[in-house]
Amino acid sequence: MMDFIKRYYQSYSNWFIALLLTAATFVIHGTIVDGNWRWHDAQILFHLYNYPWYADFINPLVWQEYSPVNLTPWQVILYRLDYLLAGISPLIFYLHHVLALAATATALFFVNALWVQKRFAIVSALLLLVGTPVFFVSEQLMTRHYVEGTLYALVSLYLFVTGIRQSSQTRILASAALYAMAMASKEIFVPLAILLLAVPEGTFRARLKLLTPHFLLLAIYIIWRDHMLASVVGGYGASSNYIDPEFMVTAAGKFLRIPVMLFAGAWWIASLAFMTLVVLTIRAGRFPWLITLLAGAMLLGPLYPLAGAPGFTAPDRYLFLVWVGISFSVGWMLHHIRHSPQTSRLLPVALTSVGILCVFSYTQGQQVRADLGLTATEFDVHTTFMLSTDSASAFIPTTSLAQDYWAVTDMLALGKALTGKDGPVPLPDDLFLTESIDHLFSYDSGCQCMQDISAALPDRRAAFVAANRPDAPLTAEFLYQNGLMSWKFGPYETGEFHVVSEVMGRLPVPVEIEGLRITVAQDTPIHIRYQSPEGWITYSDRLIIRHGIAGHWTRQ
Repeated sequence: MMDFIKRYYQSYSNWFIALLLTAATFVIHGTIVDGNWRWHDAQILFHLYNYPWYADFINPLVWQEYSPVNLTPWQVILYRLDYLLAGISPLIFYLHHVLALAATATALFFVNALWVQKRFAIVSALLLLVGTPVFFVSEQLMTRHYVEGTLYALVSLYLFVTGIRQSSQTRILASAALYAMAMASKEIFVPLAILLLAVPEGTFRARLKLLTPHFLLLAIYIIWRDHMLASVVGGYGASSNYIDPEFMVTAAGKFLRIPVMLFAGAWWIASLAFMTLVVLTIRAGRFPWLITLLAGAMLLGPLYPLAGAPGFTAPDRYLFLVWVGISFSVGWMLHHIRHSPQTSRLLPVALTSVGILCVFSYTQGQQVRADLGLTATEFDVHTTFMLSTDSASAFIPTTSLAQDYWAVTDMLALGKALTGKDGPVPLPDDLFLTESIDHLFSYDSGCQCMQDISAALPDRRAAFVAANRPDAPLTAEFLYQNGLMSWKFGPYETGEFHVVSEVMGRLPVPVEIEGLRITVAQDTPIHIRYQSPEGWITYSDRLIIRHGIAGHWTRQ
């Protein structure tokens, strides 16, 4: 009878904690449900509109049209489920997003509670919710596969450990299935099988045997990935770059800046607080060096190929899993500090350190949300304009949208597919400001709305003509081959270069790059734009990117 009451109480308290964490998630992040389509949302929606769900799992050409670098078909599946429920209305998508964050925090609690007291597991879950990367990903639906991939990985870990404890083959197989879902969400979860091999449960031989289905799925994943992307290694550059000493130095510099990305100016205080926890745990005699080093390598390893391009310079989705690891470790360290005779009296010091982490992370997270919210509003307003305005009008996308042009071209294409009507004409650069344009709109950050600037058209055209030097020297060499783009522009060493295109938008680019992995459609038209330090500009002729054919253009 007492065992039944104890189990009932534990179950009841667990449900209460799950509801508490869900409520906390909505309090901290619930404001995002008012969002519209942003960043890559339009690209994903248009992709799922054009292709059946299974094509993303079996057809390399279909998948590489969406992404030639990453294999994340579960991301599209998640959008597809919400699309079936709500169509093009974003509310359900954002509610799903918040619930996914709540479920991930709850899963972190349950995983931590396998080894630590519940009160410390709750601290870990709450620390996760106030993490700066969580504020970032909460604003971007396109990052949900990071969130749900983490959820699947945590539940897989939970089922594996409880499967060992309860000798349940069913739980082990369910763990393997969730591991497969995590891998299909994002490549960063592939190393989970190695981490499961190192968890402190049972014997190594027993864990190795029980992980047979996981490693079988891993082998299938490697074959599948090679089939879909013709590459096993991830990243946006050529794999040979990763062993270049210069690249290694760049990567080391990025890793050292992670505390700054997470805590901004308070990074040294937060780092000192975290190191205090580490030192106290070492003093407690309970620091798991091997699994900590292994987990650290698995959390940071996937960031290494990103150090070059596109780079990780903000507390965005790339640091989400890192923050999950930090949050888990804090609960674990608190538990062992509390239960060691050497450090139990220092628990208030440890709790103060956790408080410092929470306060500075939450403060920086709010700042990130405020800053990111300005860009998010640009996307929100542009999306409403594109879906409610006809082709008699043109508009100038902001820099954010001109550099993320899928949000423009794919949203307009989706709107036409759904309504049969053309939307407004986008002008990513004044080069396309022809005399036929009579009605022109642009985004006004003051009112956070699209303003009619048609009256300024003559002045805008005159300013463009005055700045443009059509006879200025300019050179361009480029090649797109096997999914890799290379180019070299000149002859200037200072100033700014852009690739300008009615298909690709307006992209700031370095003077030279070798082997950038991106998707470029056959016969994509581009202009090379150069702006001098003095302010004058010049453009190349209309150039065409043809796969496997080197392009050369010169004006002396």
